[in-house]
Amino acid sequence: MGTPSIACLENQQPGAPCVPAASDPTFDPIPAALIDPAAEKITRSKHRWFIAEILVYFFIISGIILVYVNYKVFGLVQDYLLFHVLAELFSIVILGSIFIVGWNTRYVARNNFFLVIGVSSLFVAVLDLFHTLAFPGMDFFASIAPENNLSPQIWIAARYFQAITIVMSLLVMRKRVRPFILAMSMLAACAILIIMIATRVFPDAHDGVGLTPFKIASEYIIIGLLCVSTVLVWRERVFFGKGPSRLIFAFLASLIVAELLFTLYVNAYEISNMLGHVFKITAFACIYKAIVQTVLVRPLDHLFKKIVDADRDLEKRNRELVLSNTTLLREIADRERAEKTLRQFMMTIAHEFRTPVTVLDQAVQNLVKYNERMSSDQETALVSSISRNMGIMNDLVENFANIIRLDEHEATLQLSPVDIKATINDVLNAMDNAIHVRNMHVNVSIPDGILIALDGKKIYHVIRALLDNAVKFSPRDSTVAIIVIDHYTGEYNRDGQDGVLVQISDKGMGIDAELLPRLFERFARSSRVKDIPGSGLGLALAKEYVTMHEGKIFVSTQVDKGTTFSIFLPRRKP
Repeated sequence: MGTPSIACLENQQPGAPCVPAASDPTFDPIPAALIDPAAEKITRSKHRWFIAEILVYFFIISGIILVYVNYKVFGLVQDYLLFHVLAELFSIVILGSIFIVGWNTRYVARNNFFLVIGVSSLFVAVLDLFHTLAFPGMDFFASIAPENNLSPQIWIAARYFQAITIVMSLLVMRKRVRPFILAMSMLAACAILIIMIATRVFPDAHDGVGLTPFKIASEYIIIGLLCVSTVLVWRERVFFGKGPSRLIFAFLASLIVAELLFTLYVNAYEISNMLGHVFKITAFACIYKAIVQTVLVRPLDHLFKKIVDADRDLEKRNRELVLSNTTLLREIADRERAEKTLRQFMMTIAHEFRTPVTVLDQAVQNLVKYNERMSSDQETALVSSISRNMGIMNDLVENFANIIRLDEHEATLQLSPVDIKATINDVLNAMDNAIHVRNMHVNVSIPDGILIALDGKKIYHVIRALLDNAVKFSPRDSTVAIIVIDHYTGEYNRDGQDGVLVQISDKGMGIDAELLPRLFERFARSSRVKDIPGSGLGLALAKEYVTMHEGKIFVSTQVDKGTTFSIFLPRRKP
């Protein structure tokens, strides 16, 4: 995951997010999420397979029913035998599949329910196979026992075996079960049932005329066991989950209906027998679906969901990391800029203080050394030089202090009615000596009585900084113009606010085009004025103070022809 470079942060527009360009070698975009489309595709595929499953079951059951209908229409026993064989074989195939899935997922299943059901399904399938072969008309065991009795005997044995193992599976589902011992125990139970039937110890289920009381009573006992199983499943429905619970309920309900139907027929070819087999097929299909959904589909879905969640969590963490790295890089860039500013600050202090300190030192030495031989004019000149350089040092200290207050957000406005003309006259009086030394003239055009709510000290500094630049960077014997316009509505007041425009124009050297974009930055100075004293802070402070008054400052300049600074100050309530 890539992060924006420091270059990106340095070129960032104020207020805009730092979005790295594709050409930035440090930029590594987050790849588009591939998991969600895959999940959607898998969901659509699962829906299609579900519909296909339903259609397969529908056509198989419909085909089996059509075979029975054909028997009822034409009265051919062979048609009913075909129906019975198809119905039982389909059930046996499903039971075999249940065993394969249950046995092979015994170490990953969440409980023992499907293991017990799976193992028991194998032996139920064996018993159902014997039942199919012993059905009247199949003639596989005609020499051993009457088919009318043998087939329902095996049937009732298989149903007892199945019902008891369902109850057992629900009772031991949360307990430790050893698969091998379970399989051997069920093999023994199945073998005992087969031996009992073969030796005619097992009670008769058909007496040659109809179902015996034992057969009918057994069906109701089996229904009772299935009802007990239904109650146990209801208690564990949350554990099984919504989908599997419904399928297990459908499995048990279909078995109950099937058993009820098997109590109604007199001979094996009646419609109740056919419907019983249809519900039996439906029951096995439901439990197969429940096992597959619980031990195969749901774990895979859960695993896939974990992968999707992990991918999303990773993407979220990556984005947080990018944000953290971006913040860190911004802090590094800010720190580098701060260190650069500090170095410039210290260099400026050292440079700007060197000249007045040197002059002060020399003046004091001259006063001490030549005091007795100096004339009064010489003493006055030295004192004036000391005062002027003390003023320069005071201005430097004040500028540095103001910059610090701005950076610490400690600078506030103290608004009060200010007479613009009086403020400009105070600036002119303070700079009278500097103007006189360069033999310059200041033309002033200021109407009387202009009062506006301002911070007098800050506006004084703004005008002082602009006038100081006009004097320093203009040739000797030149003229500086100061114009004040009240209720100004020209190009520098496009918002149509009521306010005052102050313009200070000179005939000096002008400002280089490459300096204009950063003219109001701190320590910004042209290489052409490196020999002229100045801290490079005056215009930066002026811009800050004008902005604090919700005003605007503009500059127009021509190299070697002069510069005009225009300040628009809107009227505000004091």
